[in-house]
Amino acid sequence: MRFTAPSGTTISTVSIKRDLGKQNDGYRLYGKTSDGTTLDETCAIPSGQFVCALGGYGTPAATFSGLNAAWVAWGFACGDLGFQQCTTGSTLHQAWVHIYGSTVTLVDNQVPTSVSAGGAVTAGGWKGGSVGGAISGTDNLGVRNVRWYADGALVSTSADRACDYSVTVPCSNAVGQAYALDTTGLADGTRSIRAAVVDPAGNEAKSAPFDVDVDNTAPTAPENLQVGGGGAAQAISMTWDLPAADGGAPYVSSRWRACNGGTCSSGTGGLTSASGTVPGFSGTYAVDVWLVDQAGNQDIASAARGSVSYTAPAPGGGGSGGGGGGGAQPAKPEPPADTGTADPVAVPAPIVPIVVAPGPVTPPARAPSANVRVTTATVAKSGRLLVRGTIARAATGRVSVTYRATVDGRARSRSTRVRITRGRYAATITIPRTWRSARNPRVTVRYAGSNSAGATSRTLAVRT
Repeated sequence: MRFTAPSGTTISTVSIKRDLGKQNDGYRLYGKTSDGTTLDETCAIPSGQFVCALGGYGTPAATFSGLNAAWVAWGFACGDLGFQQCTTGSTLHQAWVHIYGSTVTLVDNQVPTSVSAGGAVTAGGWKGGSVGGAISGTDNLGVRNVRWYADGALVSTSADRACDYSVTVPCSNAVGQAYALDTTGLADGTRSIRAAVVDPAGNEAKSAPFDVDVDNTAPTAPENLQVGGGGAAQAISMTWDLPAADGGAPYVSSRWRACNGGTCSSGTGGLTSASGTVPGFSGTYAVDVWLVDQAGNQDIASAARGSVSYTAPAPGGGGSGGGGGGGAQPAKPEPPADTGTADPVAVPAPIVPIVVAPGPVTPPARAPSANVRVTTATVAKSGRLLVRGTIARAATGRVSVTYRATVDGRARSRSTRVRITRGRYAATITIPRTWRSARNPRVTVRYAGSNSAGATSRTLAVRT
């Protein structure tokens, strides 16, 4: 067996469970490293014995530390103790090596390379909140984590990537690993950002720096807000002046909302004007207008407020008309001529609701208890728990039987369900051999209840 360290690493410690043996002294057993260090030296077959061995099945792992090796190996070779020839067995092995398990610790001082950043965070324009990004990097052992730095300070580190430490190279390289930059903790303004990757040994490498314009502050309120429209028209218009620039992301659009109590309408607008409609209910509407900047910042708390009143038309009303009639009215239809031959029209009788006063509610009678009893609860020599008992004849269905005990300080349990037959039940539970010396063994028989018999349970100690 030979383990070779990945490029750029060395082996410092090996913990191994091995079995090296021979029944022919012509074979040399060994454990060694690339620099000639002997880890396991051969043995000689004692007089009167047939074999000698190093380690063995079931023996503790042997640990070899303080190494600085490119590889380690265990095996056997021909030529030992002065013997120049080796023979092979016809039906039995003359020499053998078994490796049952090993843990190898590597020293890695090689830093990752080719670190770069991509995604929305590298695009132009002002950024705010969480900004999408992608980080790439390579390493001889792969990449365990990715990171963001701002102005030289660590901003965040990702969770560990999926790595398998049972293989020589545990992690994969990062290729466009999605990882967002959270700008909410950064000061507004231009920040110097760097991506970074970390390998399984903790070695870190960073990308070249790049600038990101950060703004997480909402614009201040518009100035000189004017709201037009209203009266008999639902349409409204809004105009305003922009406040002085705050030195951050430029203003790009606006939002507005018109509310009367909980009834509102809303919309978007330009930099200095907007238009829309109020809901179709009469009343005075509070109109709020606020700005949105290039980084997406907006805050209704930084809104300018105006108002507008609207009067909805009266029901059935039309446009303007003479005499206060509210416009032309449709002609009143004439009743049909009486020909003397028409059948009389039946007029339905009025519907009179009938209300029945509720009477007293009588709760359903509770079913009597099933009165479960346990007559036998013993563990036989075979390790089977025998539980027998009786229950009310009105009970139907099944009972559940549960065995509980404390074994080596831990609570253990096993359960089964058995059918009730003419007021009786019988259950068998197999108890593992390791539970035979359990403390405080007990059994619980439980009946869930039915329409004819109520729920009940009974618990008692188990005789062993």
